[in-house]
Amino acid sequence: LDRVETIRADGKIAGVEPGIAALTGNVVVRFADETLLQQAIDGAACELVFGYALPSGESFTLTAHAVYLPRPRIGIDGPQGIQATFDWQAARDPGTGRMATATLINDVDQY
Repeated sequence: LDRVETIRADGKIAGVEPGIAALTGNVVVRFADETLLQQAIDGAACELVFGYALPSGESFTLTAHAVYLPRPRIGIDGPQGIQATFDWQAARDPGTGRMATATLINDVDQY
């Protein structure tokens, strides 16, 4: 895409068509129980929350509201336990009406 520097009155970039939103990732887990595995098998959505916090009080939290997990390939590599990688994909949650919520806490009043 060519760089466009015009912002329309509605806050969108001029000349750019809206696309499809996507929020994906992968998470590697060690099994304490079979909750995530059962959700993947059932095709049920779950909520994932990722957070980062500094000792000074600043923090960032990303909540993906409706995440679908595929069936993972489970490898047993050694005595450390059973580990699985889930390549997840988020969808719009019908309850909240959005795919994700990002929360930034810092000392900046406004942007």
